[in-house]
Amino acid sequence: MDIPQHILFMTKAKESLEKLSITDQDFEYHLILNYIIEYLKQNCRHNVIKDTIDITPDHSKSISYCEYCELSFD
Repeated sequence: MDIPQHILFMTKAKESLEKLSITDQDFEYHLILNYIIEYLKQNCRHNVIKDTIDITPDHSKSISYCEYCELSFD
């Protein structure tokens, strides 16, 4: 499936905004980031991928994330 442009653009915007340390984000900055995340939650046709990541050599954790917008799901 082709990812719609608006989802690609919002995903790239989210990635760019997340590069700034949370301690350096003011209220408005954090609000914009949250609006983008909510937009992606509501407008992406999520294709959820289930995967496992290694936490330590003896411990792993299951994760779920969207292939398109890269949001994670618990």
